[in-house]
Formats: sequence, structure tokens, C-alpha cells
Amino acid sequence: MMKLKGEDTMGRAFVSINTDLVNNPKYRSLGTTGWFLYSLYEQRQQVSQYHSLNGDKTFTDNNGAFIYFSNEEAADILGVSLRKLTQLRKQLIECGLIKVVRHGLRNFKIYVNQPELTPDDV
Repeated sequence: MMKLKGEDTMGRAFVSINTDLVNNPKYRSLGTTGWFLYSLYEQRQQVSQYHSLNGDKTFTDNNGAFIYFSNEEAADILGVSLRKLTQLRKQLIECGLIKVVRHGLRNFKIYVNQPELTPDDV
């Protein structure tokens, strides 16, 4: 039986990477692993926003939609050490792509910001 174009990917989830992360020189130092980590954070935040718009405010506060995403879980998904994950998250904070706020003893709320647009002259 012949498959239709795209049929083998139907029903699968994909993580998109914002092209401003790739093209904007401000984010080049993050590298592909940093871009992917940001994209995972952004995807989860979109889910939080979706639920908030549909009345579930569990992952929304005065600062907006946030996510919980442990370093252990992210490191496991990316296949990196906790130390490397901590470095990547610090880079995302320094670039202004995320804000991390302690919540309780072991949890951190992560707020995801949009990347700056790539300058026209790039």
C-alpha cells in the first residue's frame, strides 16, 4: 500500500525552533542544545497558556503563564549532564529568554519570553 506524503508523521508531536534563535547573533552562543532547551520550555508554556485561556489558571499568576520543568527531566530529555543543563539555563536567563523564580523548597517557576527579532541587516 502506498503512503501519502506526510502520512507517516500524522499524530506525532514536533518541537519547533524559532528561526530568530538561529539567525539572531544574540543567540548564536546558545548552540543547538540551548535552542532546543528553549523550544521545549516554549512548547510547555504554550500548553499553560492554552489551559489558562480555557479557564484553568493552575499555571498562571500575576506574571503570566509559567511552567515547571525540573533540571533533571530536561537533562534527561536532552541527553546532557545536570551541570551542562544548569549552564544552558543560565545562558537562557542571561539572554533574557527565560526568567526563573523559586517556588517552594524544590520547585522553580519558569517564565518564557519571546526572542528578539533578528536585525534587518543580518
